[in-house]
Amino acid sequence: MEIVSMVLAGKSIVNDDHIPVITSVASDEFGQQYNINADTLAGELATTLGGEKLILLTDVVGILEDRDNPSSLVKEVDIRRVKQMMEEGKIGGGMIPKY
Repeated sequence: MEIVSMVLAGKSIVNDDHIPVITSVASDEFGQQYNINADTLAGELATTLGGEKLILLTDVVGILEDRDNPSSLVKEVDIRRVKQMMEEGKIGGGMIPKY
């Protein structure tokens, strides 16, 4: 299964001045359903549409140095530090596709 056909449909929708609302559950030509990672799908769509930025909303406060300590919020971070924090296990789970 490819994300391509949905992305192309999204491009057509945007070209018609509409805002696409897309679910991350998709079916192939045989009716088999797949749960596609929504962050991955959003990135593919943004890239295909030539977006300058992709803004992802989440219900977490941000990147924490210590997951159990809300006061350990990282106020600024660069990509090297994000990679390091992933290696250290400080960033994981559903946050990884947002990288």
